Amino acid sequence: MNIQPGNSSGRKKTSLQRQNGTQNGAVGGLFVRVVRMAAVVLVAGAFFHTYIKFDQEINVASAEIEAINQRMKDLDLQIQVLDNRYEECCTLEFIERQIARFNLPLVELRQDQQIVMHLYSKEQLARLAASRRSYYRTAENNRFGKR
Repeated sequence: MNIQPGNSSGRKKTSLQRQNGTQNGAVGGLFVRVVRMAAVVLVAGAFFHTYIKFDQEINVASAEIEAINQRMKDLDLQIQVLDNRYEECCTLEFIERQIARFNLPLVELRQDQQIVMHLYSKEQLARLAASRRSYYRTAENNRFGKR
């Protein structure tokens, strides 16, 4: 047996330190794993919450779009009904029925009720506008004549 002083007590200390170090390392490794799992669960929960929130907002927007589309269809139908009513009211038969219904007297046409309309081409309108501009310039020159 080879006994050397100081070696045996040093070995025991290092083995005890190694055992304590592995216990601390195991606890530290377990803690790191738990923290990582908690972070993964937290991130997954955040993504799930965001998905649910966006899905609800999409459903609300879809319902609003559907309501607006239905309102547009109703308005288009009302416009079509009013267009048909307008066309019906513009017919000669309808006007004659209204004259008879309200017992409206028909009066003779007077001269001041008649208007003469002239249809001009673009060139004629340009010449007419030019002549009016020169007429007004001439009138202004005469009004503010030389002194």
